[in-house]
Amino acid sequence: QQALQYAQADLGQQIDRGASGAEGTAAAAGTGRQHGIGDSLSELFNQFQSLSLQPSSQTERDIVLTKASQLAERFQQTDKRLSELQTSLNGFVASDVDQVNSALQDLANLNKQIASAEAMGDATANDLRDTRQSKLEELAKFVKFDAIEGEQSAINISVGGVSLVTGSNRVETLQAYDVDGKTMVRAATTGAPLDIMGGSIHGTIDARDTAVQSLR
Repeated sequence: QQALQYAQADLGQQIDRGASGAEGTAAAAGTGRQHGIGDSLSELFNQFQSLSLQPSSQTERDIVLTKASQLAERFQQTDKRLSELQTSLNGFVASDVDQVNSALQDLANLNKQIASAEAMGDATANDLRDTRQSKLEELAKFVKFDAIEGEQSAINISVGGVSLVTGSNRVETLQAYDVDGKTMVRAATTGAPLDIMGGSIHGTIDARDTAVQSLR
């Protein structure tokens, strides 16, 4: 949703400068100003209409050429902005990958702490388990994963069939890498591309490679 809001702002069509969020920010910065492709198209066709009434007028002809040039410039500007948006989305993917790796390490540490605490007696480490549950929910914002209960009350984590956390160890991490100017995700150790589903990483990649690319 955020990516598409930025794309709409980059088109410069029907932007409310008082809007909140990404759309309003882009509009206030000037990237979402009202004079977009639609406005330039209307101006060009209106000028053709004016020229049809005075077809021999050099002034009217010159204005048509000016409006046509402005429209071409609008297309170029919009494409440039959408290209820059795709680059920004690459950065979002890389940032989310860092967040995932940090959460994976925290989960491995919590598995260890829970195992140690519960090995000391019969009591369940409820506070640590609650913290781990919150961390799992945080991880779910970024990527869809499989969680399987392991030994000593550990929660083992895998993404796309690749094991990332086993017991108290983060056995693998995600890595952002470039493929023809697009940031994708793979397993850091093996280099195997991951089938990322769900979460903000998948949403960002999908918006970048489908909606925004189709718009360009």
